[in-house]
Amino acid sequence: MKYVDALINSITMYRLTLYGLLAMALWALLLGVFGFLSYTAVSLASSLFIVLFVSYGANELMAKFLRLPVNTESEYITALILFFILPPVVTLEDAGIVALSVLGAMATKYFFVFRRKHLFNPAAAGAFIMSLVFGLGATWWVGSLAMLPITFFVGFLIVRKIHRFPMVLTFFAAAALTIGALGVQNGATELTADGVGQLLLEILTAWPVIFFGMIMLTEPFTANATRPLQMTYAGIVGVLLGSSFNI
Repeated sequence: MKYVDALINSITMYRLTLYGLLAMALWALLLGVFGFLSYTAVSLASSLFIVLFVSYGANELMAKFLRLPVNTESEYITALILFFILPPVVTLEDAGIVALSVLGAMATKYFFVFRRKHLFNPAAAGAFIMSLVFGLGATWWVGSLAMLPITFFVGFLIVRKIHRFPMVLTFFAAAALTIGALGVQNGATELTADGVGQLLLEILTAWPVIFFGMIMLTEPFTANATRPLQMTYAGIVGVLLGSSFNI
């Protein structure tokens, strides 16, 4: 592992995340070409272009208006995360919804701040704004079996660099226990070795827990500073995710 540590410690957190997300985007496009995803490569490429273009334009305009420096890596990271959780573009209406969601996400980075730190994860805020305005939830299409290998690899590198394994494991445990408890309650999950194994496989391949837990939840600017608070926060989020709580 010393070679892995040497590699990830030679670049910044922002750059590691950006390169990892770019690799995931390329992987997704290839999967789309060969039909391993529910969306075509054209649809995915269109969505990717829109999120990157709108992100760049919105950040440039807002930064100039507020006379603030632009963090190019940060804006592209947010755009790429939105690419993986918003519905890929199929129609012109989809394109408009995705563009406005990205615009809303960028706005939160400049207007919802405290002591020069944004209060919300911008990508999560963009998805929330989309659901609030358009009544459409994020699809989280990144949570699929075809995307799992590269998602886990990129997430592992990020978590190892920032030393947040206790936080991530707490989140995974809370989410899995909540999903399992609700499954047993409604009869969808059996308390047997096969039932538990099937549940864990479903959580890994049909829920976005890997992407959300390793790449979004651990974002340094919105995560807590101390380990006990990080684990408490991760546990609460895991329970909420596992319960599919809606307002």
